Amino acid sequence: MDGVMEVLQVLIFFAFLAAFVYVMVTGIMKWNKNRKIPIVSTGAHVKEKQENEIPGINKKKPGRECFLVFECSGGELVTLQVTPNEYDSVVVGDHGTLNYRADILLSFEVIRQGDKPANDKPKRA
Repeated sequence: MDGVMEVLQVLIFFAFLAAFVYVMVTGIMKWNKNRKIPIVSTGAHVKEKQENEIPGINKKKPGRECFLVFECSGGELVTLQVTPNEYDSVVVGDHGTLNYRADILLSFEVIRQGDKPANDKPKRA
């Protein structure tokens, strides 16, 4: 009976080890695939803000999913999920430079009225 238990323990150990290796390898493959997707940088403005409440489970307070819809300079609409802080920091109509990869917001630099884009150099007379 002891021999069966030892074999079972070894099998369970290797099953967990195989699952761990599988999760690590698939995660690295996904990260590498996403890293190869080019970064898109374009002028855009915030067209719409969307927010979904996520109910709390087991005494956890409810959360929220936040999305921003950008209209790019070419007229394309891009919807990106953002953090609540990023969501709260912009208003509909803000114009700026949008940098994203696939469906991941990397940055949105708002250009306020009167501000010049960072890459504009003053012209000399």
